[in-house]
Amino acid sequence: MVNFTIGDYVLRSRVDEKGQNKLLITWVGLYAVTATQQFNVFWARYLVTGEELDVDASRLKFFADKDLKVTEELLEHVAAQGIILRVRELLQHRWNNQSWAYEILVGWHGLEVFEDSWEPLVRLYKDFYLRVLPASVLLSV
Repeated sequence: MVNFTIGDYVLRSRVDEKGQNKLLITWVGLYAVTATQQFNVFWARYLVTGEELDVDASRLKFFADKDLKVTEELLEHVAAQGIILRVRELLQHRWNNQSWAYEILVGWHGLEVFEDSWEPLVRLYKDFYLRVLPASVLLSV
């Protein structure tokens, strides 16, 4: 059931990975709903870049009505989503029995030590190939 209308603000679900027959999604945004289409599809404008996407209603989640005051602070917060951090140091590794996967304790460049985080090795591996290696290297593999 759709609980938003044109002018309202929504979050959009982004599929991060598929594992164990389940999708792992992250809610990102802020988007303004700008138009409706057939079959529960909406046009949504990303507030940071102005990019418009056509998105199925099932991938949108109500955030606030059209009376929301979009402040500079709110836009800064939205713009910081999905920021790419540089690895300072790989500190430790461990086996996680719950996720059944290896994890690496990552020290992030420019962040404090208490912000170090345990990251799944598989995700670090994927990010390395997607963001670090040039396309020519990937094509030659």
